[in-house]
Amino acid sequence: MQIESSLRPSAKAKSIWHCQECGYESSGYLGRCSHCGAWGSFIAKRQISERQAERQRKPKHGVFLSPEAQLLKLDEIPDTAYQRIASSSSEFDQVMGGGIVPGSITLIAGEPGIGKSTLLLQLAASYSTKTRVLYLSAEESSEQIKIRARRLGLLSGSVIASEATKQSPCDGVPVIASEAKQSPCDQLLISTENNLEELIAKTREIEPGLIIIDSIQTIYLPELDSIPGSQTQIRECAANLMRFAKSTGIPIILVGHINKEGDIAGPKILEHMVDTVLQFEGERDASIRIVRSIKNRFGSTDEVALFTMLETGLRDLSNPSELFLSERAGGVVFASKEGKRSLLLEVQALVLASDYSNPRRVANGIELNRLQQILAVLDKRLGLSLAKADVYCNVAGGMSLREPAADLAIALALITAANDKLAHKFEDTVALGELGLAGELRSISNLEARVREAAKLGFKRVICPQQDKGEIAKYAEKYKIAVIPMRDITTLQRA
Repeated sequence: MQIESSLRPSAKAKSIWHCQECGYESSGYLGRCSHCGAWGSFIAKRQISERQAERQRKPKHGVFLSPEAQLLKLDEIPDTAYQRIASSSSEFDQVMGGGIVPGSITLIAGEPGIGKSTLLLQLAASYSTKTRVLYLSAEESSEQIKIRARRLGLLSGSVIASEATKQSPCDGVPVIASEAKQSPCDQLLISTENNLEELIAKTREIEPGLIIIDSIQTIYLPELDSIPGSQTQIRECAANLMRFAKSTGIPIILVGHINKEGDIAGPKILEHMVDTVLQFEGERDASIRIVRSIKNRFGSTDEVALFTMLETGLRDLSNPSELFLSERAGGVVFASKEGKRSLLLEVQALVLASDYSNPRRVANGIELNRLQQILAVLDKRLGLSLAKADVYCNVAGGMSLREPAADLAIALALITAANDKLAHKFEDTVALGELGLAGELRSISNLEARVREAAKLGFKRVICPQQDKGEIAKYAEKYKIAVIPMRDITTLQRA
């Protein structure tokens, strides 16, 4: 019987189905994932034996730390001063904490067409003036990359322009400054390879100082059965890249796609494995682009980089507030918080009689529920009823206001829109404050940065909550600007 059992042919390997969104596995196909609710996300995956699974679980490249260095007392660990690599963009270096750290992995995520590839190609050209850069794009051909490089003016040595003097945004951190004077063609190498094993082999031959991969969803390991972009491929490719970066000291920048929910596509573990996660934001029809730091092991997550998109590529936005207010048209100005900086944005409103039984409520750059709540407070506390009027509210410049501190500016914009005689009253005023349901103004944070930005652009007054009067008064004296404290919305007539 034992001989017959050994000669019996092995059973045909079965397939299991797993969800590309959350990784849930099923023995059969499901139109909708019962775990995360995603539709059409299941793909087939060949089931492997226990011996094959054990072989795949074994590390292929070993850990990146030597066994002797794994057990050390904290005070015995040597102080390794990483020398950051700076680009020609002061905005990008600021959001990175002073530049790219050798051996780090950075993930840049954003919607399709927002400008990720443009930014990375410009950064590749900038860094290549100092070190050799390997730019891998498995989504485009090398000819397409050259066409875009010519359009951006990179073949003649142009990189991201910055008006600011080149300094390290992170005090005390050594920086390798990029001169951006020589042509990047000699040290910028382009590849369209998407086989990770071949990519690592090429990298060991040329020894670049930086690797840029566009995108992680297109890279695959041939030993895995799943297709590129699947949960397994993304996780294993990211793990191999992490071990390679830590062992060689070569920094890697990855591009990640955004799914329909607005989250970074792929397994959530991808965000935990990398050192830095940057979110690329902006409207396609607007010229402003924001790179926001979500995670940074080598710097602050309270940082943003601002760019403007031109025909020749992305450019540092040195004075965004002046740009947003350059065509001011009777709105109310609010000092928003973007990272550690403050931006002055104009909130506009339009109120007109409605011909419909259900008046329209349109909000651009503002949450519609927030607008409805402010309208209810104005009706209850000030008697300003707009129940039979169409209300349009907009943030000029295509920006979005998510913080509650913009409530007062929105309320003032609605009041001035309903009463045109009050439009001139807030021309030189910046409004700050969260509006409660009882009409009270609640305290806000980052007052100094907001007051400093208002005074910088010539505003004369700042309306703020009564609770912040003491703190904001010293800033007002420092920056020579008047402060008008308010306890609730009913004191607007005396503003």
